[in-house]
Amino acid sequence: MFVDFHIELSKIIAYFNDQVLSGKQMPATAKQVYEYAIGAYAEIPHKPFLVAAQANDDYYQRYLQESVKEVEKTVPDFFEYQGDFFDLNETHYIRREDVGDEVFGLFFQLKLEELQDSNKTHLAKFYDFQLYDNFYGNKEEFDNFLKNLPATADNCWQLPEVSDGFNSFISDEVKSVDDLLFENASDEGIKQVDTWKSKRLCNPGYVIPSIWNDDEVIKFFSFLYDYKSAIGESLITKEEFDLIFQHGLRIPTEPLLNKINLRNTPQVPKRLLDFGINIFWKSNGKSKWPKSCLVLFFANYIKQYEDALLSKQKLHNISSNLKKYENYTELKFKRYMPS
Repeated sequence: MFVDFHIELSKIIAYFNDQVLSGKQMPATAKQVYEYAIGAYAEIPHKPFLVAAQANDDYYQRYLQESVKEVEKTVPDFFEYQGDFFDLNETHYIRREDVGDEVFGLFFQLKLEELQDSNKTHLAKFYDFQLYDNFYGNKEEFDNFLKNLPATADNCWQLPEVSDGFNSFISDEVKSVDDLLFENASDEGIKQVDTWKSKRLCNPGYVIPSIWNDDEVIKFFSFLYDYKSAIGESLITKEEFDLIFQHGLRIPTEPLLNKINLRNTPQVPKRLLDFGINIFWKSNGKSKWPKSCLVLFFANYIKQYEDALLSKQKLHNISSNLKKYENYTELKFKRYMPS
């Protein structure tokens, strides 16, 4: 029997819906899977099966009525964007480099559960396949991804005990302070975090240098609230922006207690800030200061980056995942950059 070890979107959605309808508790909600699926689908151009020009058709109107209903128990097999309708039953392969660790982590998790339910003997082959298909044979990077999977996917579920061989697959050499931080929530764990904070390069109070003046820096990062989707969504509000940049690019002495949660939507995803960090660093800090300084700055304020405060390894993981996305051209940021 042929087993496809790719992570294919339509099959994952079908599996998720079948499990939900059978009464199984799943590690994510249908709404969450739906939103992530739309974001992943949107990374590669697809043709709609209905377009806005057909708005007067009864067929179009039926889909329009369905599209405004709240996603509840199961994931719909279509979505609407700017008046056009797209088919989520269409074959679409999820690749890490296209969608980033957050979205990839969710579908990787669901694929693991699917294999666990069907035949656990396939799990080792799946890990081996993914090592080369999405991590290009980089064992250490794949190990770190597996160990940080729940946090990477930005959800609170735990990785299931999918096989006895899973832990042995993860390299012993990846053992680090991260293990201690998450295995032990005692005062000793807190001391380890404090030790890491005292040893890192960009200490609290450090001002990240820039060749741009203060006004130019603020103007550049204003895309966080100024760049909006067709329905007016932005990553954060102007008030949240003012809170983050009230002292410019100074690392705060204490992290924000109630961190800001990016409005991570398919049209305005977290990766917009990922790419913005890359552009700023390329323009101001490359060869002068590490990109991780800027990641630490945002980690003090934004929930999606807060794990960077915990250890050197987590900071490295997050910083190295802020890669250039080919479909996010610098033209999106051109109006925010100094002339």
